[in-house]
Amino acid sequence: MTGRGWRRDGGCCAFVGTEGRCGERAFMEFHHVKPYAAGGTATEENIELRCRAHNAYEGRLFFESDIVREDSAWWTRADGGTRILAPICRSLPFLRKD
Repeated sequence: MTGRGWRRDGGCCAFVGTEGRCGERAFMEFHHVKPYAAGGTATEENIELRCRAHNAYEGRLFFESDIVREDSAWWTRADGGTRILAPICRSLPFLRKD
């Protein structure tokens, strides 16, 4: 994704649901609007930013199955703060697994 695409999406998740736009800024991934597996291209027009949760959600919707390659777990900030759902395969030194 070029700088233009990043600026277009405001550097945050561009998923829009019933409650409005997500806006998450952590765990960002590139989402193919038309999936690469279905012939989608890696172009600025076909790629949008998604947080990990919304990228996985849209993958499940498109492919109608649980194809996500990594499991998720609930994590809590080491200082006892916010809980988040994040992939368990990443090293997250500022979080502890619940």
